[in-house]
Amino acid sequence: MTAYIVLYRPASAKPLDAPAGFPCQAHSGDQAELKCGEAHPGCEVLWLWVGTSLVDALDDYYGDYCGGQPVYLANACGERTGQGTQEVAEDDLAKVPFEHGPGVVLPYLTEIDSVKYLQGNLEVAYKHQHWGEHNSNLGTEREVRAYCDSVREFIRQRLPAGAIVLPLDDGYEGRITVQAAIPLALIEDADDARKKLGAIFGTAAELADVAGLTDLPS
Repeated sequence: MTAYIVLYRPASAKPLDAPAGFPCQAHSGDQAELKCGEAHPGCEVLWLWVGTSLVDALDDYYGDYCGGQPVYLANACGERTGQGTQEVAEDDLAKVPFEHGPGVVLPYLTEIDSVKYLQGNLEVAYKHQHWGEHNSNLGTEREVRAYCDSVREFIRQRLPAGAIVLPLDDGYEGRITVQAAIPLALIEDADDARKKLGAIFGTAAELADVAGLTDLPS
């Protein structure tokens, strides 16, 4: 069983009323939403959050993630890092398509606020001495940051229930990373993971021009 918070609008609520939260334990997101509907007949389900914090659920719903930073439970090759507080089972690793994400998106297994996530990282390089002879083909840091900001807003509109878009990561030399994460409990297998990441990143997974960030994934 997984802890969920279902954000909903009661049948008697006005359109601009703030969402209410329904906490429950369920085997799936669909079951959690069903339980909410049974407990509050006629309500409108708005959002699904994996966890127990109503504050985090509301932050995610309104698009302003304020939670903790991701801890990498496995590296890009699928090898356990020994970090985090969550035990990493073979079934967890099997759900992550390491090195085989959509486009150039890199899939990882991470932990955020004690919950396991499938995380997709889109790394975009900018001009920096770190890249040596390849430096001349890259945009400036300012240009790349503007691009990543646009990608982040693009994918924010495409997030499925329970998924989050994290702040840009600029902690590594010569690159900025756009990060999105889906609770691992909502992932069936590696193929499902690849499809869900593809649906979030769309054409951005291929580092498309900002003007091209409108195509739906195939």
